[in-house]
Amino acid sequence: MKKRWKRLLSFSVFVFLVFSGVSGLIAEEPPMEVVQAARQGICDFVNAERSPGSSPFPLAGKASLDNAVIGHGFRVYSAPPMTLVNSPGLRTIIAPLDVWRFVTTADGNPVALVTVARIEGVWRAVSMGGARLAAEVHQAMEQWPAQKGYSHRFVRIFQARADFIEITANGKLIGYIPLTASRLAFGLEGPFDAGALLQESEVLTPLQGLIKERMLGLEKKN
Repeated sequence: MKKRWKRLLSFSVFVFLVFSGVSGLIAEEPPMEVVQAARQGICDFVNAERSPGSSPFPLAGKASLDNAVIGHGFRVYSAPPMTLVNSPGLRTIIAPLDVWRFVTTADGNPVALVTVARIEGVWRAVSMGGARLAAEVHQAMEQWPAQKGYSHRFVRIFQARADFIEITANGKLIGYIPLTASRLAFGLEGPFDAGALLQESEVLTPLQGLIKERMLGLEKKN
């Protein structure tokens, strides 16, 4: 049993280091090459949508990709699962990945997220979608605007299938906004509310339980 946990720990740390950038606590502005990759990605997806036999891109409302533009860009943060399981806190163990996401708007409305990842040293747009998630991120930015001193980090814990937006002000943690995936994972009821924040302990404890449960499930399969 102990050997299996050690192997899982080593694998988790390895995966995290492969996908992580330099750790830090302050959200960054996207580099120009990342922004350019996101813009090129929109053009590529628009051209793909127009190609013969393609399926219509699932956009919210009546918006069209023809006038889609990138809006707020944010880096994706995460934490190694076994480090998270054994940590007394969440904020200090979160580190940035080589992945950025951009809210894409059309006619002023959020319609999708463009994901840009560093692949073999080159930034590339790898996916576009997630209309609901784009709308939630947009609402979070409006509820907690940077102009009023708020900072944001998009946190994804892959093993728990959970997404959050961390809200801070003047370096002090305000709380975490649970997005759709987290609400499902945590069994939260009611409509999404960007103003309803969870405290660190309300996020950490359920995450630790979910990761332990899924790690044990993997052990049993092996």
